Amino acid sequence: MTRFRILACTALIGAAFMPAIAVAQQTGFYFAGSGGAAFTMDADNEGGSISIESAFDSGFSVTGAVGYAFASGIRVEAEIGHRGADVDTLTITNDGGLGLTGLSGEAEGDVRVISAMANAWYDFAVDFPVTPYVGGGIGFANVDAEASFAGVTIVDDDDTVFAYQAGAGAAYPLTETLSVFAGYRFFGTVDPRLTAADGTDFDSEYRTHIIEGGFRLLF
Repeated sequence: MTRFRILACTALIGAAFMPAIAVAQQTGFYFAGSGGAAFTMDADNEGGSISIESAFDSGFSVTGAVGYAFASGIRVEAEIGHRGADVDTLTITNDGGLGLTGLSGEAEGDVRVISAMANAWYDFAVDFPVTPYVGGGIGFANVDAEASFAGVTIVDDDDTVFAYQAGAGAAYPLTETLSVFAGYRFFGTVDPRLTAADGTDFDSEYRTHIIEGGFRLLF
C-alpha cells in the first residue's frame, strides 16, 4: 500500500507539471551574442623537466553564434568564442633549468582561447515569464599561453585542441523576435601540448567557469 501511495503521488505531481511544459513557438534562424566573466581554473603544467602550477585572475568571455530554432524547442548553432585571463601566480617545482625552481609568487602573462563550436540547446516552454534552457557543444580551440617570472620567459606557445562546453540559463523575450538571456557555462579543452622556453614539451590545462549575459535575435 505504501508503494502504491508513493507511485500515485509521483503520478499526480508529474501530471501537475505536464501542462506547464509546452512546445516552443519561436522558430527560424537567429543570431546570438554574449559576454561575461570567466573564472579560469588553476592549471598543472607537467612534462619532461617542467612542473609548474599556474593560477589566473578573473577574465572575460565573448561569443557570437548563428543558429536555427525548431518548433520542438531544440536549437542548433555554430559559435565563435574568445576567452582570456591574465596569469596571477606561478608555483615552480621544476622549471627545466631556467634558474627559477622552488620559487612561487606573482607572474606575468596570459592565456587566450579562440574557439569554434557546434552547439545544441533545448528551450523549455513553461508558464513563466522566462524560458529556461540547457545544452552544450563540441568543437576546437586554439589555446595561446604566455608566462614569465621575474623577467624570465617560461612559455610563449599555442596549440589547437578538442574543446567542449555545457551550460544552462534563462531567456526573457523583449519582443517577438528579440530575447535577452543570462546563464552559466563550463568550457574546457583536452590538455594543450606546449613548448617551454628551454625546448621542453609539456601538457597544460584549460578549464573555465563562465557567468554570461546576452541577446538572441530571430531573423
